[in-house]
Amino acid sequence: MDKIPGYSANASWAYSYRNSPSATSSSSNIRATASGSQCLGLSEQISELTQQIANRTRLSTTGYQMAMDRINNAHRLDANSLMTMRRAEQYTQAAKRAYPTETLKQLAALQQQYIYRTVSDELRGAIEMSPEQLTDCLQKCREHGFSNCDMQALEVGLHLRYGLGLTDFSIVSNHKLSHNYVVFPPNDTFPKGAIVDSWTGQGVVELNMKNKLKFMHHEGNYHVNENMHNWLENNGSRYVLS
Repeated sequence: MDKIPGYSANASWAYSYRNSPSATSSSSNIRATASGSQCLGLSEQISELTQQIANRTRLSTTGYQMAMDRINNAHRLDANSLMTMRRAEQYTQAAKRAYPTETLKQLAALQQQYIYRTVSDELRGAIEMSPEQLTDCLQKCREHGFSNCDMQALEVGLHLRYGLGLTDFSIVSNHKLSHNYVVFPPNDTFPKGAIVDSWTGQGVVELNMKNKLKFMHHEGNYHVNENMHNWLENNGSRYVLS
């Protein structure tokens, strides 16, 4: 697959390992939240982290589709929408810049023929991938700045775990909403719990009744994605952007 115009891999988002000699200082932003923002509260640090991830991943098939609807309803507040206006603009601008014509068709081809195509020529979503396939998919997403909710949730979990040193969270797959995101249970920082979501641009939102309704986050609608958690524990430390 040829590189997408304007989205060639670079030092700041290439899949550089922490112990790789090719890693450069320009790739440090993703972990600056942990090292350079000690004055911020934990919620603000996590919010910064999600913004950094979102800023590096702006091409998206389903994101582009949802973004067009969000922009057509610009009167809605972000608090009352699943996707923020800023994230919608990121998706639409990046898509049109990369693919001025047949935009959605080209995005779908990228996703189906490359990003989620395994070495055995199977089309798989991240929630059903093996550890090796998850690694390959992560690298492809970083290479092209591609955003899908499952891999966004993995990126968030990866940098929460190894960037901020947090472990008390779950990567969940919500079949009712067809969406993946990270959830914190109630704790000192988030008394009601919190959803962390870079794909929609929402960042960190309290797990109150309004947001439970918006995300359809109810028991029976979602499950913890064990294969992603296993990947984090066994492989994740090698793929932190540093």
